[in-house]
Amino acid sequence: MSDRKESVRITQGRYRGRINGNHVALLGIPYALPPTGTRRFAPPAEMPEGHAEHDATRFGPACSQVAGRVRTGKGRVHDRYNENCLTLNVYTPAIDGARRPVMVWVHGGAFKLGSSNLYDGGHLAEQGDVLVVTVNYRLGVFGFVDIGDVTGADVASNLGLRDIIAALGWIRKNIAAFGGDPDQVTIAGESAGSIAISLLLLSDQAKGLFQGAIMQSGAINLIHDKKMASLTAAAYRQALRNPSIEQLRSMTEKELLEAQITASRLLGGSIACSPWYDGDLLPDSLESAHQKPTAPVRLLAGYNREETALFEKIPKLLSVSVDRKFSEEQLLRDFGEDKTATILSAYTDDVMGSRLLATDLYFSMGMINMIDKHASHSPTWHYRFDYRHWWLGAAHGLELLFLWNFKGLLAVFGRGGFMTGGRRALADNLRQHWINFVRNGDPGSAWLQYERTQRHTMLLDVESRIVSDPATETRRVSVSYTHLRAHETREDLV
Repeated sequence: MSDRKESVRITQGRYRGRINGNHVALLGIPYALPPTGTRRFAPPAEMPEGHAEHDATRFGPACSQVAGRVRTGKGRVHDRYNENCLTLNVYTPAIDGARRPVMVWVHGGAFKLGSSNLYDGGHLAEQGDVLVVTVNYRLGVFGFVDIGDVTGADVASNLGLRDIIAALGWIRKNIAAFGGDPDQVTIAGESAGSIAISLLLLSDQAKGLFQGAIMQSGAINLIHDKKMASLTAAAYRQALRNPSIEQLRSMTEKELLEAQITASRLLGGSIACSPWYDGDLLPDSLESAHQKPTAPVRLLAGYNREETALFEKIPKLLSVSVDRKFSEEQLLRDFGEDKTATILSAYTDDVMGSRLLATDLYFSMGMINMIDKHASHSPTWHYRFDYRHWWLGAAHGLELLFLWNFKGLLAVFGRGGFMTGGRRALADNLRQHWINFVRNGDPGSAWLQYERTQRHTMLLDVESRIVSDPATETRRVSVSYTHLRAHETREDLV
């Protein structure tokens, strides 16, 4: 591979990456100007033209974020992350004119955590002869709080989503230089990344920037409405003592992140950052979002059978309540006693029944509603990830350990054992389905397209299989429950 190119020239300069086996990795490439100084809390600004040489052999920083026990106000601010983070990483089989299909990965992390740097796309690039691009976007207070409401200033909404759109625009403009096809882009993501994609399917500003979408465990039901966005803004006003936009732009990152911890505590421990229905980038409400047609692109979407087992086993991970009592309270509030009794009758009153109930209310029914809607006009495929970890079950995020080539003892534990035998087969099949979809707009001939009359669903496991409507009873009683207000809090807390 000595003749393989490792550098590429685009309008903003030349970037020199590194050759890793049978692919080239170009890391930390900025797709927008740093959102610092007067650009803090402003929409992403396009990179200017340039001719300089740039080192693209190392990752850029992850976006500023808080980790730790947010519910108790003991989160930690990490110095190694910073605001100069609007970068992406490109993994390409070769820098040439081949115009390969492109997969753009949007990481998860509840819109407050995570980084594109965790996802090495080299193995997918090599296996599928595709380009993989992983994207950073502003998190937490920097990207998903209504700063206009906090300060009274004219500030754009949903900045983190605008970052992702800017990255897609950069990809459309530049990816051909890396050996990619700007007209064959699939955007993919898990959890918050999947939610972001579900929202981009409804945003006019994202039209034409991608031709396919892969949504893993997250849909339009899991974001704030205007009321909750306003309550969140009120918590930040209290934490920051009624700041002006100028004051916010002069504060240190640490001060703003500490305000995020305080705001979360004021909100009773809920996640103090989320996209919200703004009537601008997005529809003005969940109801409007249900009524608006999704973009006419091919869709592969699904969820894990026991999503909420992760939050049950690690309750302080995201401060998400998943016990049966909380689920019943949500149902009673929205449906009353008779409908609630009907829904609860479909779930056994034990650990597994409560887990499946919470999974349906948070994840699966919102996803099925969106799949039903999308399949009415565009090709759609549906999956349920059924592989069970010996401790976590088929928990939220488990499929990531099979799709991505994570290494080390933590990955071995997360998968439930070494990548051999059935686990190896599951990983190979899962990756090939995703590659097929990116390359051909179809996960493979063995996977039947989803239609509301049949509801064909691929159950992904050591031995995968197609079934028709695998959760018929619970879907019939619960699918109308389209919006669990997971971040709701009481007004008297702020």
